[in-house]
Amino acid sequence: MRIFIILVLFIISAFPLSAQTLISGTVKDAKTKDPLAFANVNVSGENGTLTNINGSFSLKVSTSDSI
Repeated sequence: MRIFIILVLFIISAFPLSAQTLISGTVKDAKTKDPLAFANVNVSGENGTLTNINGSFSLKVSTSDSI
């Protein structure tokens, strides 16, 4: 029984370590302000993503990563 309680406390304490944040936005050209389709969006320490045809993206990142 004691091992079960310790295991449950360990699992509960691990949840804050795996917290994630959703980042979303639109990538636009600096001069024309047109959306950029298929642009790379990267966060240090994480894999990146590509924007869609409208320049929009969303990416889940760990809260400990720098953006």
